[in-house]
Amino acid sequence: MSGSLSARDLKDAEVVMGHVEACYAGAAQKGGAFYGGRNVQAECLSMGYTEEDLKFGDGVNLGLGCWNPVSRANLQKGEVVVDLGSGGGFDCFLAGEKVGPGGLVIGVDKMLDMVKRARESARSRGVPHVTFRLGEISFLPVADQFADVLISNGALCLTLNPRQVFSDAFRILRPGGRFVFADMVLQKALPRELQTAQAFAN
Repeated sequence: MSGSLSARDLKDAEVVMGHVEACYAGAAQKGGAFYGGRNVQAECLSMGYTEEDLKFGDGVNLGLGCWNPVSRANLQKGEVVVDLGSGGGFDCFLAGEKVGPGGLVIGVDKMLDMVKRARESARSRGVPHVTFRLGEISFLPVADQFADVLISNGALCLTLNPRQVFSDAFRILRPGGRFVFADMVLQKALPRELQTAQAFAN
């Protein structure tokens, strides 16, 4: 978290975050074509998504997650769900089917291009109960104790202050609510071939 980083480490982390944001902006603008050579469908099946889930794939599933949090969230009709770092909205649309029109799904993402893309997908699919807001996951644009369930998929690792993210997450979560997230923790330096891979370097 940012409080434990030296000034130099924080500066380095901010540089890395700049590259990450550039990658996500490219993914939002170009969709799956940004990840040339990857079989996103096969990857998602290995992460716990089903063939039925993947019907939302075109323009929505950008292959940016690392697992299927919706599969473990035990979502019920009428529940309010907030997705921290919603990207193109793939998990939000899956959650929207679970909670139904009587529920509400709010995706929050800091990338304007992602939010625009997700909003257009929601509009074209005719699902007004699935909405998207521009904002930081460390300061969520959601009222206190508003959500029954929080989900997140590969977004917590992209913040410089995870403690603040959890603090704000529990602010918006109702008593007895659930938080299901999938994420990655780097325990050693990435191999050089990954550090210089096009998806990271550009």
